[in-house]
Amino acid sequence: MITIQNETTRIHSIDIFRGLTIALMIIVNNQGDWSHVYRVFRHAAWHGWSGADVVFPFFLFIMGVSISYSFSSGLRLTGRKPFLMGKILKRTLILVALGLLLNLIPEFDIATVRIPGVLQRIGLCYCFGAVSFLFLTGRGRWISAIGILVLYGFLLKYITPGGIGEGTLEPDGNLCHIVDRALFPGHTYEHAPVRGFDPEGLLSTLPAIASTIGGILAGDVMRRQEPLRNKWFILGAAALLCIGTGLLLDRWIPINKNLWTPSYAVFMTGCALGLMAFLWWFVDVRGAVKWGMPFSVLGLNAIAAYILSSAAGKIMVHIQVLREGGGAVTVKALVYQGLFAGWLSPFNASTAYSVAFLAFWIAVMYLLYRKNIIIKI
Repeated sequence: MITIQNETTRIHSIDIFRGLTIALMIIVNNQGDWSHVYRVFRHAAWHGWSGADVVFPFFLFIMGVSISYSFSSGLRLTGRKPFLMGKILKRTLILVALGLLLNLIPEFDIATVRIPGVLQRIGLCYCFGAVSFLFLTGRGRWISAIGILVLYGFLLKYITPGGIGEGTLEPDGNLCHIVDRALFPGHTYEHAPVRGFDPEGLLSTLPAIASTIGGILAGDVMRRQEPLRNKWFILGAAALLCIGTGLLLDRWIPINKNLWTPSYAVFMTGCALGLMAFLWWFVDVRGAVKWGMPFSVLGLNAIAAYILSSAAGKIMVHIQVLREGGGAVTVKALVYQGLFAGWLSPFNASTAYSVAFLAFWIAVMYLLYRKNIIIKI
C-alpha cells in the first residue's frame, strides 16, 4: 500500500510479507464451493483461530512496518508534520470511500449497504497509526498500544448496557454487537454470527489500531543503526513474548478474531513478528529474493489487488449466463464446474479454484510491475 524506499535500498521482505498476506486473503475470500473449504482457509466460528484468522492482523502489522519506514523518510525529506497530516487524512478518506464503494458492488443498494468493512478499518488504522508515529515517541507508542488493549479488554469484560457488571463475550449481546447495532442498524455484515454484529465494527477497530502500532514498533527496531544480530534478537524475543502473553491472556479473554480481543491482537502480533524476522533474514540478508517474486508483485500493489479481486469475485457471483438447453448459472459456477469440479474432489476443487483465481491476479499485478506501475492509494 505504501512505497517504502527506492529500488536500490528496498527491503524486499516487506513487499513479500505484504504479498503473502494478500495472497492468503484472496484464497480465503474466493473459495470455489463454500460447502467444501479446508479448515485452514476458514475463519474460526467464534473463539479460537484458524489459518484465515492470521490475514487481517498480519496486513495491519506490515502496514505498521511500512508506516515506520515511509514516514521516517518523509520527515527527513520535508520535516513538515502538517504536510504529512494532510497526506494521512487524504489517504484515510480515499480508503474509507473505496471500502464503501466496494460494499455497494454489485447491487448498489444504499438502503442496505454495509457501512463497516475491511478497507474502512484499514483506513482508520492507517490514520491513527501514522498519527502515532508523527506525534508520539517510541515509548509513547508502546504505552498507547498497551493502554488501548487494556481499556478495550476492560470494556468487553465488564461493560454492559446497564453499566459496569459482567459483560458477555458471546456473539449475541457483547459490547461490540451493542455498539454496531446502535450505530449501523441494517448496515452490518450479512454473514456475521448474529444479526447486527460486524467483524469490522467500530469498537473492535480500537485493538486493530494497537496491532498496527505493533508493526510500527517492529519497523522502528528494523531501522535502528545497530548490528543486525541485535535487531533479530529483539524481534525474535518480542515474538516469543507476544505469543506467550497472548496464550496466557486467552485464559482470561479468549482469542477471538471477530471481537479482536486483546489476546488475539497480542498473539497475532507475535506470530507476525516471527515471520517478519525470518523473511528479513532469508530474503534481504541471504539474498533469497527470486522465489518471492509472485508475492512481491502482489505486495507492491496490495490494495489494488484486494479491491480488484474482491470486486471481480462479487461480480462473478452476480452475473448469470444462459446454459445450452435452458437454465441460468452464475459466471463463477460456470468456471468452477467447467474447470475444476468435474475432475477433482470437492475440497480440492474448491481450493484449486481459489488458487487459479489468485494466479490470475498475480499475473495482472506482474503486468503492472513490468510497466513500473504502482497504484498508490
